[in-house]
Amino acid sequence: MEGPSRINERRVTLGLLIDWCKDPYQNAVFSAIARACVEYDVNLLCAAGGNLDPNDLFWSQRNILYEFIGQHNVDGLIVMGGNIGTFIGPVRLQQYLQRYRPLTAVCIAYKLDGTP
Repeated sequence: MEGPSRINERRVTLGLLIDWCKDPYQNAVFSAIARACVEYDVNLLCAAGGNLDPNDLFWSQRNILYEFIGQHNVDGLIVMGGNIGTFIGPVRLQQYLQRYRPLTAVCIAYKLDGTP
């Protein structure tokens, strides 16, 4: 029997950290990732938590959604780095992403040491 219904096997789940999905660029990337997950029979857990460390208290409260993603519920991480890291830049984004170790992560838009 093939697919995720095999006994003692669970379906792979990827986490996506994204600012939001209304922006045309982020929506296009999210849609492409979602289509690929369907094609490869992978779950996608998306946290649209906003920019990290914004100057606005209302928007910063959205960041709590990123706390719901971790090695307890995902097998790998996709980070929309150029969007969620707009206010903090690549160095601080890389420091922030240390909380997700030892998960394998990929970052879109920023080149981070050790993270493709």
